[in-house]
Amino acid sequence: MIDAKQRSVAYLLGELVESFTSVENRFFKSLGEFLIRPGSLELKFRRGQRVRFMKPITFFLLLNLFYVVFTPLSDFNVSFYDQINSQPYSAYLKTSILAIANNSGMELKLFAQKYNQIAAISSRSLIIISVPLLALFIAIIYRRKAIFFADHLVFSLYAYAWVMVWIVLAQVPSTALNSILGLVDPEWVIDSLYFQLLALGLAIYLLFASKRAYQLSMIWALVKLPFAILALFASHFIYRLVQLLITIIMI
Repeated sequence: MIDAKQRSVAYLLGELVESFTSVENRFFKSLGEFLIRPGSLELKFRRGQRVRFMKPITFFLLLNLFYVVFTPLSDFNVSFYDQINSQPYSAYLKTSILAIANNSGMELKLFAQKYNQIAAISSRSLIIISVPLLALFIAIIYRRKAIFFADHLVFSLYAYAWVMVWIVLAQVPSTALNSILGLVDPEWVIDSLYFQLLALGLAIYLLFASKRAYQLSMIWALVKLPFAILALFASHFIYRLVQLLITIIMI
């Protein structure tokens, strides 16, 4: 039976502070493990060592919020004109999409504006679609006994969490290095440095995360790395296609 002390305002406030502190501690422990030992959280989750760390989906959603606030790119929020002109599937869908826009009764410019407004909002929640798409490919690339699809989903959650984090953090070294190069000689500034560091950081993460999470040798992890990178890009472009179709339906 709950006594009077447990029903006091002070007790309830104490419980609230304790809960918040517990969540905060688990987040920072998870973040440290995530950044310093890629693949460790996935391995510990599979082994049942989960108490000290935040749940993968909660961790992903918090980093999603971080990405939405600080991202310099629109990779998960692709504009209407980019969708119909610049994607691998654009040539196949452009005529049909333009026909839908024409039949909507709106001018193309107005249709595009409405599309962009809806996509900017929906993309924040649709990012999660990328995770099972990547997991399907990862399950083939890193297929092993006693590893279930749910384990590949967890790996994919952390992989896309890193994509979001690195898109934001890669601005720091690229800006700093270009500033140093610019002081030495303005012609040394590399316009594409950010994107080069972006690609390098994603590759390094996938290499060490897969090695640790799936208990691979470095050689075997390197052999599978190109396929993992390809899987990441494939899942991302499929996500963009799904976003296009869902957004058009919502207009």
